[in-house]
Amino acid sequence: MTALQDNQTWSDIRRALQGLESKHLIALIKDLHDLSRENRDFLAARFAASPSNQPAREAYRQRIHEIFFPRRGFPAKLDLRAGRKAFNEYKKATGDFEGTIDLMLAYVESGTEFTNQYGDIDMPFYNSLMSVLEKILELLKESERGAEAYALHRQRFLALRREAGFMGWGYGDCVTDIVGELEAYFDVIHL
Repeated sequence: MTALQDNQTWSDIRRALQGLESKHLIALIKDLHDLSRENRDFLAARFAASPSNQPAREAYRQRIHEIFFPRRGFPAKLDLRAGRKAFNEYKKATGDFEGTIDLMLAYVESGTEFTNQYGDIDMPFYNSLMSVLEKILELLKESERGAEAYALHRQRFLALRREAGFMGWGYGDCVTDIVGELEAYFDVIHL
């Protein structure tokens, strides 16, 4: 194997990888797999039989949920970046549009549930939730598969609006406005 120096660029690493035999590449990927949960989740999602492979998506959903509700009780510090990283990694690994929307929505739902369970948080917390919800709106409106994805998750959006409707820091208003905009954009008939 080729030895690399500190501060190597991706081009240097790529050249070194191109010189490896298949068995060495597989061994390297196994080492990366064993190194971290994030790597395992990424590889499982990338090599899933189909983009909608539920076990791969569920691993990311669990990571998002654990940001807000860790196994050992109340989180010492909310690492919202880790939650956003999870759905972005899933998107990069799979290219699964609907699955990405599902995980982004799970992030917002978990944050809303956290507030309902533990009380009012702070503006950066709500800004994170609102920016993800705004990104969902943008993605749904821009994609030719947006109407289908919205229909699939519509009940979750409506439940989110009910749960968040009276929350502070402008969050409840934002959720109400975005869900209303989605309803109007996709011309949903209200019964």
